[in-house]
Amino acid sequence: MKKNPLFYVVFAGVLILVILGIWFFTRNTDDSNGTTVSSFEECVAAGYSVMESYPRQCRTPDGRLFTEEIDVPTTTPNGDIPDGDGAVQAPISISKPSSGSTISSPLSVSGEARGTWYFEGSFPVRVVDANGTELGVAPVQAEGEWMTEAFVPFSGTITFSTPTTKNGFVVFEKDNPSGLPSQGAEVRVPVTFAVVSEEKKPINVQVYFYNSTLLNDQQDECTTVFAVTRTIPYTQAVARAALEELLKDATPEERSQGYGSAINTGVKIQKLTIENGTAYVDFNERIQEQVGGSCKVSLIRRQITETLNQFPTVDEVVISVNGNVEEALQP
Repeated sequence: MKKNPLFYVVFAGVLILVILGIWFFTRNTDDSNGTTVSSFEECVAAGYSVMESYPRQCRTPDGRLFTEEIDVPTTTPNGDIPDGDGAVQAPISISKPSSGSTISSPLSVSGEARGTWYFEGSFPVRVVDANGTELGVAPVQAEGEWMTEAFVPFSGTITFSTPTTKNGFVVFEKDNPSGLPSQGAEVRVPVTFAVVSEEKKPINVQVYFYNSTLLNDQQDECTTVFAVTRTIPYTQAVARAALEELLKDATPEERSQGYGSAINTGVKIQKLTIENGTAYVDFNERIQEQVGGSCKVSLIRRQITETLNQFPTVDEVVISVNGNVEEALQP
């Protein structure tokens, strides 16, 4: 049977699309030649795009960015930076910090930059860690007339937070009010941080709820509470954090297991201090709204007391409402 000519047209079209798809996939697969890119030099050698920043940066198709390692000059009387091909004119000369130096906060920076590096007499300097996380940023000011193409001295101070990596960069960024990438530039000075914070791991705390399904015959339902473990971010104010967890009420999962709280929602801690083994905690008025009955009041007090007593620095708990101890949580 003779086939319709349309069949051959459709078949040819599908075949062309398959061939184009295979070509496009192989063309855009990173490291298709088996090359592993782990440095700026390897990125360039693989033929990937190089951005004309200072230092230069090379980006792989999968988005990884590699920065060229250079020796940043600490003094450039004529603004010259030597390279393999001769001397090129540098737009900025950095006196402080020097490459590889150890820095701490606050950091003083100084140097000189051409007037074209400034906008309205300043440009931003950032401190970032090895992961690129910004730790601090501040504008540095020109110390003279900046509307020139000549070098103008600058200085400034940057306060930055404690990093979690040992190394990082001080980034001197050309002020670019246009926001256009083609108008931007930066110089990165590699540095070592004098102080590095240890990674803080989450901690477990106990919060206490009533649970009638766990009571035995000898336990009083008005004074017996049971611990539930909560994991919270690291904090030095762990007692307050545990109390905050208690005020969040039982989770749906905890409620399904019979746990519940006698404490009203919307209760706020106004003050918590621990002195000589005694925890003084002050709540807002919400904690004693509609809490008639000695059983509920006893449960509230026991939940708060047991949650705070888990800490070795607490032997006794004093509860107040708006600073009043005597009238707090009365049945």
